[in-house]
Amino acid sequence: ADADSNYNYAAAGLRHDISSHNIECRIHEITVTERITVTSNTSGSLPGADLTSERPTCVEFFAGRVWYSGVQANNLGNNIYFSQIIENERQYGRCYQKYDPTSDTSFDLLPTDGGVIKIPEMGRVVRLFNYQTSLIVCASNGVWLIRGGQGGFTATDFLVQRLTSNGSQSALSFVDVEGFPIWWGEDGIFLLEYNPQYDSFSVKSLTDDTIRSFYKEIPTNRRKFAKGTYDYIDNIVYWIFSDNTSTN
Repeated sequence: ADADSNYNYAAAGLRHDISSHNIECRIHEITVTERITVTSNTSGSLPGADLTSERPTCVEFFAGRVWYSGVQANNLGNNIYFSQIIENERQYGRCYQKYDPTSDTSFDLLPTDGGVIKIPEMGRVVRLFNYQTSLIVCASNGVWLIRGGQGGFTATDFLVQRLTSNGSQSALSFVDVEGFPIWWGEDGIFLLEYNPQYDSFSVKSLTDDTIRSFYKEIPTNRRKFAKGTYDYIDNIVYWIFSDNTSTN
């Protein structure tokens, strides 16, 4: 070992002094540990973890997992987290894989693992909706679909697809009409339909040919807090919104 060495030889048995460095070695076992200091170019240390007191604003169950989104802090708003397949209550918060990805032996990603899906172009998520064989993600700038392959969603086999740019600012405006989601968007009220013959989805406007002019006259800040509900007996959807002209 030279005088500039940063290696520590940890063992016992034979000891020999070289200059001011002590070297301990055992004939059949030598452990070498390298002391490394990692710095960044700006602050002199690694950046801290993404820690925030903000909580997810959207939670949904889909594909045997719990899904979380809507954390508006530390650039986490584009993340959609999904847990491992739930077999016990301890797995609700495990949005990561079972095995250590840095391991030399067991590092594989399992189909049952949890994880995170990043959609960089997505705006603020306002609602997650379990629909047919897919998870619908409605954001302020559009609606996305997350689905799996032939065997359903897994951590190793899934698809992310943008359905429309007609998103929503109002989570309360979402109404579940016997399994079909309806929501208030910027340009109207929209319905998401599913075609089982082609296994495809389409977005339909319910206001373009009916109450478009009336809807557009409702101020944007009133639509944001509109709240909807569905009357199962009369098959009618109702929404309430404020017509108060006050800025409050």
